[in-house]
Amino acid sequence: MARVRHTCFAALLGVLALVTPASDRAPAAAPGAVAIAAGRQPVSVAVNSRTHRVYVANQADHTVSVLDGTAHAVLVTVPAGKHPAGVAVNPRTNRVYVTNSDDVVTALDGDSNAEVGWAVVGADPIGVAVDAGLNRVYVATLDGTVAVVDGSTTSVVATVPVGRDPALAAVDSATHRVYVTNYKDDTVSVLDGATNRLLTTLAIGSYPAGIAVDPATSRIYVTELGDNALWLIQDHRLGLPTARMIARAAPGDPSLLPGQTICPCR
Repeated sequence: MARVRHTCFAALLGVLALVTPASDRAPAAAPGAVAIAAGRQPVSVAVNSRTHRVYVANQADHTVSVLDGTAHAVLVTVPAGKHPAGVAVNPRTNRVYVTNSDDVVTALDGDSNAEVGWAVVGADPIGVAVDAGLNRVYVATLDGTVAVVDGSTTSVVATVPVGRDPALAAVDSATHRVYVTNYKDDTVSVLDGATNRLLTTLAIGSYPAGIAVDPATSRIYVTELGDNALWLIQDHRLGLPTARMIARAAPGDPSLLPGQTICPCR
């Protein structure tokens, strides 16, 4: 089950490396882009904005590649557990957190790139997000829970029930709220990171997957596979957040690839 879920995660992110041999892919980078060789099946990436280091989880190699984001070069490749999937960084503590299919999250030191801790978080964790202010790490697991990990000790301090098959997580650093897409429940769970409790659950079309937060506006954006749509969650800070679809794939245009054009939703 763990390997299946991690493979599906790669497919959700559109990782063509998972199914396409390297010899069949064009090696040239797009104009203005720099091609950097990482490991096999790179499925997720995170950036430390303070050190400008980039961390890539290589699922097939069981490693994380550490890149110099300024020089566009791989500095080192380190072991990161079995089938690493998600990766997140706390820029304040310079710690890197990697989820593995062996039911753990691994902590790496950003200076030495050495493993400095790990914690069993639940079945087949994938999505991981960090609240740098609270020094907490939030890990979505196949158990239908989010494990809350203390970043200073790499130990689980709480487990919060969410929906079925939680996939990815994101943190609003301004409100300390945590948002988790529940892929098989068609919902997003909203957690209070300060109290480790579930605040509310929002209906999001069908098969919500990707999620990102703009902490300056407390707006959260969610991709929804069922309708090829984008949803906006507005966090009202003093009240509960609300959600609405803001864009979806334009149907029936023969000149475009499926899902290539989006149209505003009224």
